[in-house]
Amino acid sequence: GSLLKDPKAFKSVIQIFASRYKEAQIDAVVALESRGFIFGSALAYELEVPLVLIRKKGKLPREVYSVSYGLHYGKDVFELEKSSLNPGQKVLIIDDVLATGGTSRAAAALVNQAGAEVYEAAFLIEIVNLKGREISPFPVFSQLELEGN
Repeated sequence: GSLLKDPKAFKSVIQIFASRYKEAQIDAVVALESRGFIFGSALAYELEVPLVLIRKKGKLPREVYSVSYGLHYGKDVFELEKSSLNPGQKVLIIDDVLATGGTSRAAAALVNQAGAEVYEAAFLIEIVNLKGREISPFPVFSQLELEGN
């Protein structure tokens, strides 16, 4: 929360992401509900690419791809509008925190259902002892590494 109260810190976070991806020829930024939207919108603006939202079940008006994923307290469902990605597009997934990696893997499954491919998944914070990076089927980038408890 405090990051968003500090415009200079927020700007520097977005600049780090933008400088990493500006040469990568990303076709879209795929942001995960909900804090991924904050970073994803600013980054899509910087990279001048479309912003694609992955939302919790029932929020999107048009036809969707759906995937169910496990949480430590049950299951949830992510959805992606079918019209939002095209086959062969190269996308960046973005979210605030990488923990076990379950949400980013679910997001990647939706991207793949649309025929697009995940270039990388980017996070502000990675909780390293939860080992989400180690089981990730795609490259991972994080700006800050923390030990969880």
